Amino acid sequence: MRTRMTSRRILSIVLALILCAVPVLVVAQDATDSVTVGDQESDGASVTIASVTAAAAGWIVIHLDADGRPGPVIGQSAVEAGENTDVVVALDPPLEEETALWAMLHVDEGVVGEYEFPGPDGPVRDGEMIVMTPFTAMVAVSDAAMDEEAADEEAADEEATDEEAADEEAADEEAADEEAADEEAADEEAADEEAADEEAADEEAADEEMDEGEAPELLPVTGAGLAGAAAQAIPAALAVAGALAGGLWVNRRRQS
Repeated sequence: MRTRMTSRRILSIVLALILCAVPVLVVAQDATDSVTVGDQESDGASVTIASVTAAAAGWIVIHLDADGRPGPVIGQSAVEAGENTDVVVALDPPLEEETALWAMLHVDEGVVGEYEFPGPDGPVRDGEMIVMTPFTAMVAVSDAAMDEEAADEEAADEEATDEEAADEEAADEEAADEEAADEEAADEEAADEEAADEEAADEEAADEEMDEGEAPELLPVTGAGLAGAAAQAIPAALAVAGALAGGLWVNRRRQS
């Protein structure tokens, strides 16, 4: 009798253990690999994945977007088997602007706790599909960054103003130099014209002085001049004629 009761107690204990284990087995079988994440604001250093459900321990990995497909890995965080919520993933390098990303579930089949990809810790697949979700991280600009950006803009504006002022000053100096050169050229031209006028005046005065100081060798032929010349030539002609007549008379006397 005691043996039969002992056997019944052992059987009851075994059945109780089986009944206790059934819910655990059901939960494990119901675990479905999935990733849930939405667009979010980020400080650039990390992103938060709302929910990761994994059939086995693994990794939630953040990939950059490359033309609509997952690209380089910039961060990963370990996840446990089952449901994981609000999983924070640190990013390296940090984001500096709004960026398209992919959250992808990877297995942990190499050294446990050591991310090995490329390698044994590849993506988890649901049939032929990789378990992953795209999202966008919008980087919020910090006050310090805004102040730095404002300072950079102010410095750029000041530099542009200084360059503009320098350009205007250079343009003014160039214009002043050109104006001075034009004035100098005009003064030189006026001086050359004045010197030429003075030289011409000096030459004209010299010519007039020469005309007044020297008598001409021949007088100009006029009516009054012809009459005077004729008056002087007649007596000379008469004298010559008289001498010729006297000579002829002397010759005739000798002949007779």
